[in-house]
Amino acid sequence: MQLARPPNNDSSFFALLAGVAEVFDALGRLAGTRSSCAAIADAVPSREVLTALSLLRSDLSVPWRIDSLARAVSLSTSQLTRLFRTQVGVSPGAFLNQLRADRMAELLASTHLTVGEAGVSVGWPDPAVASRSFKQRYGLAPSTYANFYRTADRCRSEIPSPAR
Repeated sequence: MQLARPPNNDSSFFALLAGVAEVFDALGRLAGTRSSCAAIADAVPSREVLTALSLLRSDLSVPWRIDSLARAVSLSTSQLTRLFRTQVGVSPGAFLNQLRADRMAELLASTHLTVGEAGVSVGWPDPAVASRSFKQRYGLAPSTYANFYRTADRCRSEIPSPAR
């Protein structure tokens, strides 16, 4: 009945728990399932993927290509793409498009830039590519998105302030 009663000191108790966790992890591997600790370890991107993410976020106007990004993080293009897909959920190119569309949405909602100007500022020199990528991400044309926010902003500014 030694297992029914925890050991007298904390370090022995934690050692016992660690041993139990190892047993359950081994049983899970035999059963073909993964432990939650292994899933958490997989959830944290590798150093190379974190570096690539940082590079992509640092300047959206950089015309990144997968080979130059892979070189910058010292991986092959196929290895970087594989790691990105497993750790981020999308390819590096798709992730960059998402970043650009999100930044373009911010610009269209908070400035009076045209769709073309906003597209160029986030790295899409072709307005058609910018518009298509934006619509793919947000489900509506960037001009419609901008008009909605600009109209809402104008309506807010026309609301009179409460009298004091």
